[in-house]
Amino acid sequence: MPLINWKQDRAKVVPKNTAKGKKVKSKETVIFIPGYNEVSEKDWKAIEKNCEPRLKDGNLEVITMQVKREDGKEQEKPVSFAQIAESDPERARQIIAGTYSENLLTKWRKNSGKDEIRVAISNQIDDIRNYTGGVKKRKVGVGK
Repeated sequence: MPLINWKQDRAKVVPKNTAKGKKVKSKETVIFIPGYNEVSEKDWKAIEKNCEPRLKDGNLEVITMQVKREDGKEQEKPVSFAQIAESDPERARQIIAGTYSENLLTKWRKNSGKDEIRVAISNQIDDIRNYTGGVKKRKVGVGK
């Protein structure tokens, strides 16, 4: 599953088809939330062309790593979070800090074999749950 970084502070809806005049249903789209997102190979192939303008302007980034090919040469290829966590824990922690989907983080924590990665994910989930947007939390009660 390619790891994609959407660098804007709002969600981005990308249609899977490019047919002009065709009404797009919600199940025919991929939604990127701010930060890191995972997309299935099938969905990425369906939306890659529609993402080209955002890739060119730098608002969308496909996370890649040098991977050895069968012929021994290295090549930049899109990678999943699991591949990064296994080979580059520091980069994995940076990605965790830039991920705001609790569901995605929970999935990564469940599948991670490294304690340091699971701890970083748990801390990010706590930060997400406790985020108030700068507004102080206050208790609401009845009476005094």
